[in-house]
Amino acid sequence: MSEAAPKVPLAHRNSAAISPQSPIYRVAGVEVDTSRARTTVGGEPVTMRNKTYRVLLFLLERPDRIVSREELIEGVWNGTAVSDDVLIRCVAEIRKVFGDDPKNPAVLKTFPRMGYGIIAPVTLASPVEPKITPEARPLAPERPKYQRYLLVGAAVVFACGICAAFALWTIQRAVQADEPPFFEAAWWPLNEGSGNKVSDESGRVPQGNVAGPVRWVEGRLGGALRLSTPDSIVSGQNAGRLPD
Repeated sequence: MSEAAPKVPLAHRNSAAISPQSPIYRVAGVEVDTSRARTTVGGEPVTMRNKTYRVLLFLLERPDRIVSREELIEGVWNGTAVSDDVLIRCVAEIRKVFGDDPKNPAVLKTFPRMGYGIIAPVTLASPVEPKITPEARPLAPERPKYQRYLLVGAAVVFACGICAAFALWTIQRAVQADEPPFFEAAWWPLNEGSGNKVSDESGRVPQGNVAGPVRWVEGRLGGALRLSTPDSIVSGQNAGRLPD
């Protein structure tokens, strides 16, 4: 069992609980809008490398504890082996965004041999959706008359198609009701093992005729025939129900 991640000292913990589903993080004058992957300082956008942004976001999602180097690499680099210099560079870039002093940090602190942690209070905010009043709501343009006629015509054609399909289905049901039930026309077990005649056990066909290059073999259940060419067939005839 792995040990739990060490906690940030109480003096550095945040006062409010953090929910990872919240889209916007605010800490030390920096706003991280996760829904837009945008970071701003004092309302001005800041350009960050993708990995640096992901390291910052990973730490912001875990503000109440120390995040180890191994956990950061697993979460940001998907376990890919990276050098300490890569992670140190990302941390340095994050500190530059906050204007944080690594010797006397106020936002991102390095815990020797343990990892990193956000020690400044982190607050959450949801994006504000603009409210559209009835007066400000744009009106849908009225369709030209010819478009309305086309829509009405399409609706009529669709309705006629539904009626025609239902009528066809009704006729097919009536025709199928008059058809005789299906029955077994012939049953050739192919258990003879040799010869060019096969017996029928359905009681409808006296026998079947073997033609073309064939070979008697052992089947899964009893005997079987291996047909060598497209001319190899077993055929029979009885009152026109089977082909010659």
